[in-house]
Amino acid sequence: MTNSKLLKNTLIYSFGTIGSKAVSFLLVPFLTFYLNKSDLGTYDLLMTLILLLSPIVSFQLSESIYKFIRLEKETIKIREIVSNSIILLFLSILLFEIVFFIINIFVEYEYFYYFSICLVTSILFPFFQKLARALGNNKLFTIIGLLNASIILIVNIILLKFFNFGLISLFLSLIFSNMICILILVFRTNVIGDFNLKSFDKNLINNLLKYSIPLVPNSLSWWLINSSDKFLILAFLSIDDNGIYAISSKYPIILILINSIFILAFQDEKLLEKDNSNLINEGRMFDKYINFQFSLALLFITLSKFMVLFTVASDYIKAYEAMMFLFVGVVFSSLSSYLGVYLMRELSTKEILKSSLIGGVINVLFVLLFIKYLGVLACALGSIVSFFVLFYYRYLYLNRKYFFLVNLKKIIMLTTVIIVIISFIISFDNNIFIIFLITLSAIIFFIVNKHLINIFIKKYV
Repeated sequence: MTNSKLLKNTLIYSFGTIGSKAVSFLLVPFLTFYLNKSDLGTYDLLMTLILLLSPIVSFQLSESIYKFIRLEKETIKIREIVSNSIILLFLSILLFEIVFFIINIFVEYEYFYYFSICLVTSILFPFFQKLARALGNNKLFTIIGLLNASIILIVNIILLKFFNFGLISLFLSLIFSNMICILILVFRTNVIGDFNLKSFDKNLINNLLKYSIPLVPNSLSWWLINSSDKFLILAFLSIDDNGIYAISSKYPIILILINSIFILAFQDEKLLEKDNSNLINEGRMFDKYINFQFSLALLFITLSKFMVLFTVASDYIKAYEAMMFLFVGVVFSSLSSYLGVYLMRELSTKEILKSSLIGGVINVLFVLLFIKYLGVLACALGSIVSFFVLFYYRYLYLNRKYFFLVNLKKIIMLTTVIIVIISFIISFDNNIFIIFLITLSAIIFFIVNKHLINIFIKKYV
């Protein structure tokens, strides 16, 4: 990919990703004033459960259609891919809903119907959004993400502030927003015109599943790393602690979205290349990515206390402590995702699965060992350990096969320095000291990334 094209795609994704996440972020302080920690914790648990079930029900077909359509040139073949993936997806959803309703006969739950509809729409929306991206409509992909978040924000404000719907407003806003966006995507991508039941092809479905099914346990492994903590907190601590941790995990989304902007653009091009034969020459670019990640994470870490202090209700102020460690976890998550693009390029879904599964198991074991002593901090530290293992496994595989070199000593040193800084911030809890660290980290960020900032300014400012 040329630098110009990569920057262009990065900016396209920036608009939708930053916009949608910014809108979602605006909802965080609003929720803390209208929902108590218990309700917020309950909703977060149910959304976490949706994250667990979605890849199982969908077979991760969105990843298959993206890969297969991007490599396909013939319109007829593309229509066959779309038709077969939709047939399979809807059959899977129908089967799951039947099983789900049978279970509800024996185990009743207050929010069952809301949860069920949220799950279905949360499967269909990213599927059709990914289809738009696969067809090359990056602008639709990004704009629809922004629209989805905006509708959720507006509906929540109306239902919480003016109708006092409480927890139910969160479900209704998600359902309404997803359904509106699904309809827009269906018509704008011409799915109705392309869909044909007669295109059913057993061999094509097998090929789609052959690629996507190994990604299902991979997603479950990521769930173990990112989301299983919520249930462990409920088991060993309390639903109120879940509410606190829910807020802690919202702010690192800022760094996640910045990373995802680059990864989306990076993935678009790298998945079109045939192999990793030139990987030995890409270490320098990855080294710059490491510098950017750690310097930006340090800046957000030093800002963490004030971010929470000025944006949420006072009951949630302690959320900043776990939040700082979560930023470090996000760094290793992004480094792992970067290397994961190379694994996807050579169709090494088994290696993706192995690395993610190992990381997921380590996270659960770490939290189980330390949650009674460290509370929610054990979950945040577990994310660092598990994502580092995930990154290290993928690095070893690529280095062994392609001589892809990474400066591990620098990574370990930077991680150690940042964790020491976090420990000082928690121990001293002095605002003047924190302001000094914010100033210092901002200077470090601009010095370390001076070259990238200059390129951006010259080209776009």
